[in-house]
Parts: sequence; structure tokens; C-alpha cells
Amino acid sequence: MKTTKYTLLAALVVVPLLGASGAAYARWGRSNHGERAERFIKWQINDMLSEIDASDEQSAAVNAMLDDLLAKAKPVLEEHRNTRGEFREMVLSDEPDREALHRLIDERSSRFVKLMHEAADAALDVNETLSSEQREELREVLPRPRH
Repeated sequence: MKTTKYTLLAALVVVPLLGASGAAYARWGRSNHGERAERFIKWQINDMLSEIDASDEQSAAVNAMLDDLLAKAKPVLEEHRNTRGEFREMVLSDEPDREALHRLIDERSSRFVKLMHEAADAALDVNETLSSEQREELREVLPRPRH
């Protein structure tokens, strides 16, 4: 039970930050904003690692996982930005193809779900790199989810 709580806390680090990155890509759609979002995410993660006194090895492992996850996220988020235009064109067509629109939604959402599963796995991997004391500290420094 405790491990699940810690795992969820670690997941709370990665998933919202991915969302912030996605918002940057989707809203502005220019690479410099995506790069700024990535820098912000890395800064947040490294700030938290500093707060919990992570070792150099732990920080390197977490940053490697983060780099991998961000590399996987970038094409999915860029595709999301393009999907909005495709969706618009399909809906505003003189003869919209409902099946094609639903296929597009299913295809793109399945890629995003896959990315979220990869983010969850990354959070679990982060959890494994931390000591019990670090997880306790992380609980204290992580903001509570807003409802």
C-alpha cells in the first residue's frame, strides 16, 4: 500500500509536467516554446532532486529517463497539434465522414494513452531509484493535486 502511494507521487511529477509540455506544443506549435517547456520540466525535476538530496547517480538516472520520455513525447505532442487542424477540416467539410473522424480520434488518443503509460513506467522507475527517506521528502515538497 505504501509503495503504491509513493508510486503515485512519483507519477504526479512526470504526468503533469508532460501536460505542461503538451500545452506548450499545442498552444504555440513552435519549437522554441516546446524547448522552453522541456527546460522548465528539467528545471522542476532537478529542483526536486536537489530538495531530496539525490545522489549524482540518482540524478543522472532520473535525467536519462526524463530525456527518453521527452524524446518520446515530442512527436506525439506535435501530432496532437496537427490533429486539431485535421479535426477542424473534417468537421467543417460539406460531407463529413463520421467513421473517418472517429478513426482519427481513436488513433491519436491511443498514441497519447501509450505515452501516458510510458510516463507512468518512468515514474515507477524513478520511484525505484529513491530511498524511503527521499520518497518521504518528496511527499513534502511535491504540491498536492488541485481539484
